[in-house]
Order: sequence, then structure tokens, then C-alpha cells
Amino acid sequence: MYDEFSGKGLEIIGVAMSYDPPSHVMKMIENRQIPYPVSLDPDGTIAQSFNNVMLTPNSFLIAPDGTIVKHKVGEMNITALRQQILNLLTQQSQVTSHKLQGTNNAGT
Repeated sequence: MYDEFSGKGLEIIGVAMSYDPPSHVMKMIENRQIPYPVSLDPDGTIAQSFNNVMLTPNSFLIAPDGTIVKHKVGEMNITALRQQILNLLTQQSQVTSHKLQGTNNAGT
């Protein structure tokens, strides 16, 4: 989905757990050819800020306004996730378009 939607505004950020050895994380990124950034969290600060995440996979879908619209422990339903992402990207596109139209009309 990253390859499909990153040009439309989707951002994915992976976070390795504090117990994940950095060398293993780097090897996994290379082996799986992960195209999005993966952050190390050696002291667990990121995990703590997301309600003390302790298990993986743990996924959060965050809307453009910063609100968490979905949180799932375990595998996500990819079909439902794809639709939710499309809805968010469409909403964001409409907001951006509306703001641009307002800007274009400001001088008239």
C-alpha cells in the first residue's frame, strides 16, 4: 500500500521495539526491502507515547489532523484498511482543494 498511496499523501513509519537488536532491524529492512522509514526505539519512548505498546504487530492509523482513527493489535484486515486509507486521502484531498480555492478567490 505504501507504493500505491505514498504519492497521494500516505506516510508509513515503522517503529522497532526497544528489545529488537538494531542489527536485526537493519537486516530485516534490507531483506524485505522496506520502502518506508523504520525508527529504532532503544529506550521505549515511542512505545510509551502510544499507550505503552508492548506487543507486535501493533498498528495505528492516524488521520491527517493527528487523531488516531484505528488501533489494532495483530494483523489488520487489509481490505478494510485500504478503504479507510482511501477515505482519509479523499477527505484530505477535498480539504486541500477547498483551501486552495479559497486562496485563489481571496484576491478577487
